[in-house]
Amino acid sequence: MNVEYKVQKGAFLAGRTHDAVMFCRDVLLLSDVPGRLIIKIFQPVEGQDHYGDCTFDGVDDYEVRLWDQSLETIMHEMVHVMQSANYELELYGEGRAYWQGQMVEGLTYDESPWEIEATRLESILVKNFLTFSA
Repeated sequence: MNVEYKVQKGAFLAGRTHDAVMFCRDVLLLSDVPGRLIIKIFQPVEGQDHYGDCTFDGVDDYEVRLWDQSLETIMHEMVHVMQSANYELELYGEGRAYWQGQMVEGLTYDESPWEIEATRLESILVKNFLTFSA
C-alpha cells in the first residue's frame, strides 16, 4: 500500500504523523495490500464532534481524513483501514455497515463493533509505537 499526503492550505503535517502511519501500515500488515492510502490533513475545527474518519472505495483507494494528528486518532483510523482492507468493514452510514459478513444496523458509535475494536487496538498500537520509537 502506497501512502500519499494531502495537506489543506493552512494545515501542516505534524512531526510524528508519517512515522505513526508507516508503523501502523507495517504492524497491521498493510504493506503488501494493493492500492494507495491517501492521508488528508485538515485544520482542526472548533466544536467538531470527530477527529478523523476513514473511507474505502471498495477497490484500491483508502482515505483517512485527520483534523487531529494525535497518535490515538491516527492509530484508530489506521485500524479502520485494516478492517476495510480485510473486507471486514463496509460502512453505509452512521451505525449501518457490513461487518464481518453480516449487515449491522441501528447501532450508536459506541455500540458499533468496528469502533470498539478500533478503540481497543489504538491504545495497544500507541503503546507499541512509543516503545519502539523511543
